[in-house]
Amino acid sequence: WKVLDFMAQLMKKVFSKPSALRSCRIVLFVDDLDRCPPAKVVEVLQALVLLSENAPFIIFLAVDPRVVVTAIEVDNGGFYSEGRISGYEYLDKIVQVPFTFPTLTSDDQRKLFRGLLTGRADADYVEFVDPDGDLCRYTLAPDKAEITLLVNGGAKAQGIVTSFELTGLDLFDSIGGTTLPYSKAGSLMRQLASLANCRIPACPFTVSDYLSVHGDGAIVRR
Repeated sequence: WKVLDFMAQLMKKVFSKPSALRSCRIVLFVDDLDRCPPAKVVEVLQALVLLSENAPFIIFLAVDPRVVVTAIEVDNGGFYSEGRISGYEYLDKIVQVPFTFPTLTSDDQRKLFRGLLTGRADADYVEFVDPDGDLCRYTLAPDKAEITLLVNGGAKAQGIVTSFELTGLDLFDSIGGTTLPYSKAGSLMRQLASLANCRIPACPFTVSDYLSVHGDGAIVRR
């Protein structure tokens, strides 16, 4: 506590100017607090209160409130419960703008991992190399009105795709057909199904044989 008190006093002296004249803010991100012992959870919360008083700190607290609330109530040995004060009420005095992240849907998860792997969460194209070595690229137009296919940049084939049909690993569209690489078939089908669903109106996508498409675009074996 002596170290924290020293830091707080030092920051207040350094940033003692009126808020309108301050040229910077210090942002603190506190994560994984819900993995600490109850005593440590309360200690950190008290430290955050100390640091946030009249100092230029913006603090983000990423926690599971159920765990933190339980830690608060347990650490104080029934002190708050006897006063009919819950851990949530204690936490509410510290956290001024609480918010929660919604549960990720299957489509959100695909976008998240696609973004991590490719840097493009909302990909408007699907690209792969077929077993013949040809580069196939299906692209959704900016207005989402049509999907175009370019094979080897248009040198071998190109055109507007109006439907998809998958039989086993054989992919057929309104222009022609190809065979998907076995190791990437499931991933490519999910991407193509999502791309087809993004077209306005949605592009027909038929799956037969050993694969089927769920409503959220997921591809599973029958």
